[in-house]
Amino acid sequence: MFEPIGQAEMATIGISAANKWPCELDEFMLLECISEQLISDSHLDLLLVAEASPIEVGFITQICDDVGCIAAFIESSSHEQDVVWDVMLDLKGKLDAHEMPDNLDIADIRELSRYSEQLLAFDCAAKFFHFLETSSSQFTGCIYLANGTVNLDDYTQMNQRITGYLPPSAYFASSIFSVAKSELTVLLGVENYQQA
Repeated sequence: MFEPIGQAEMATIGISAANKWPCELDEFMLLECISEQLISDSHLDLLLVAEASPIEVGFITQICDDVGCIAAFIESSSHEQDVVWDVMLDLKGKLDAHEMPDNLDIADIRELSRYSEQLLAFDCAAKFFHFLETSSSQFTGCIYLANGTVNLDDYTQMNQRITGYLPPSAYFASSIFSVAKSELTVLLGVENYQQA
């Protein structure tokens, strides 16, 4: 069920935000410093971006398209930048670690981003399901990481619960990340989202 298809190549994943977070990270870039040369020289395959303005989104998207890097712009429905930061770090950690199950790839983030107007981060199950139950947004897909030690029954039930809120056409990927610190890691793709 969770066997990798072949030898995984190491992807280079960067994180960018308007402000430096209190975390040492080699692949961190301040938004104001991003340029085509910087992205190209960093050989990034994926750039996870927080706190970008609409102008910055357009600028970074064009740069990443030009150099063949995937850009994913992540927000929080509750305006909590620490949630966005936690989710970006967990996604990067999972993709860098290649721990079993090794069934999540940057292609999953690319697909979710491609069909979504916005990507929303959640690190708390109660807040995530409250959003699913109360939002008028259309859900285009979801990436879910079960964090810590998870038994198969709980993992299966959570996958079923999440997919129950998603339309049949939605993109869904899930995995487990043993060393994440938050309760869970979710990246939810939405359309027609009105932020409060």
